[in-house]
Amino acid sequence: MLDRLWGRGDFGWEFVNARGKSGGLLSVWDNSKFKFLKPIKDANFLIISGSIDGGRVILNVVNVYSPQNLSEKRSLWNRLLNWKLSLQGWWVLVGDFNEVRSPEERRFSSFYRKNADEFNQFIDEAGLHEFKMGGDQFTYMERMGKSFSKLDRFLVCDQVFARWPEASVRALPRRTSDHNPILLKMSNDDFGPISFKVFSSWLKHPDIEEIVQRSVVGFVGEDGVKADRRLLLKLKKLKEDLRCWRLKAIDGDSGGLRVLRKSCNFSTGTLILI
Repeated sequence: MLDRLWGRGDFGWEFVNARGKSGGLLSVWDNSKFKFLKPIKDANFLIISGSIDGGRVILNVVNVYSPQNLSEKRSLWNRLLNWKLSLQGWWVLVGDFNEVRSPEERRFSSFYRKNADEFNQFIDEAGLHEFKMGGDQFTYMERMGKSFSKLDRFLVCDQVFARWPEASVRALPRRTSDHNPILLKMSNDDFGPISFKVFSSWLKHPDIEEIVQRSVVGFVGEDGVKADRRLLLKLKKLKEDLRCWRLKAIDGDSGGLRVLRKSCNFSTGTLILI
């Protein structure tokens, strides 16, 4: 089953069995990137300790599945905190924490301040940080969209936060589960501003096809660049070429609009162009 999930390659895994129909944790890693040392197993979490950066850094990755009861959550926060204080190395906690940190992380469901305060206190005492999440605002949908919550998240220690300050978390589309998969990306690829408007009217312009073809065909990337990085650079060049073209087109459109307004000779009123 893991071969089908992971694909080809040298990988390792550890798991905690489910209890009936709930719980169950599975962690999988690439043996060429992460040198496994030992697991620590609990009913509600799985700690995988290993080394990265050629053995220079010990990394503890914690797969979390929190209970819903407040007293059981409190016990979980204490157990995690004790392990965080007793084990050396860097820390990444990920999973379903079954708790929110603020009222904005719930919609159409009750917010319990005491629960959130204890969760935030655990995060502070453990010295953990959370990267801003993109994609969907919430990670859990209940009763076919009757309520939404942000229950799944990444929490990282000071060292990880300082090493990758530009890292990003993204909530991926929800498909077969009531939870969204979440992805932590450590690399600092700059894909530029998210919003880049392309108006449908541009597609009717006689020059647009030539501009796009010239930009794409004329792109020359550096040798040895990964495919995703090459695509990134190609799209950035196309974006810049379209911006330059549009600035020139706006100048021409503005001149024509001034002539049209003058010919209308309206002192007041509204001019509608169709």
